[in-house]
Amino acid sequence: MKLIALLIMTFSALGQAQDFSYPELNVVPRATERIKMEVGSEESYAWKSNMPLQIASLLTLTTGAMASSNIKEDKEEDYASEISMLVGAGWLAASVWASMKYRPYRSSYLKMRKMPYKTKREKLLKERMAEEEINTLRSIGKKIRWAGALTTLAASLNLQSSIDSDTDEGKRAETLAGVSAAVSLATLFFPNRWERVADEQEKYKKKIYSPVSIAPALLNTDKGLASGLALAWNF
Repeated sequence: MKLIALLIMTFSALGQAQDFSYPELNVVPRATERIKMEVGSEESYAWKSNMPLQIASLLTLTTGAMASSNIKEDKEEDYASEISMLVGAGWLAASVWASMKYRPYRSSYLKMRKMPYKTKREKLLKERMAEEEINTLRSIGKKIRWAGALTTLAASLNLQSSIDSDTDEGKRAETLAGVSAAVSLATLFFPNRWERVADEQEKYKKKIYSPVSIAPALLNTDKGLASGLALAWNF
């Protein structure tokens, strides 16, 4: 009976401890800490993070301009060169603006800085909000990467099929259009900073292990039952 009572009390205490052990509060760094860290380095990696899209869009724009006077007669009404220049200029302008002005981690940090952070409930709420911000930025970054790659790729391939390669200038434009398409496709394999931060934070969260103290616990010793301290490890 003593052994049964000991097991019941131990597992009951373990269950209660597990209920109050939240991975959001155990992960290192916490989501709020990671956002604060990213605020400090946001300026330095802004241009690097957008560089693949900027290169692809610049090539798409340049190819469209070069090929504007070398379009096949039966393809002139398709406006392939104009579309190529429009797509390239649009993504180039958007990515340059984002590199210069858009600071989402700073905005998230300022928004959450005013939230209370004293009780466990307040800490958990703030950490979950921070995780939502990190995951939202990953989703935005992924959508931008795919949209930018696919639109510049489509514009480059469409332009390449419309170029009259009978002249030397046309041949150069056709070659550049092929290079532009290849670069556009390559950008799919370069996730931006927002995606990497969210993936790293998710990886850290999966590696959590933390000791949870349980007291009191009854230990069966040679002299009988005695109170003690038990530790449970969460993996």
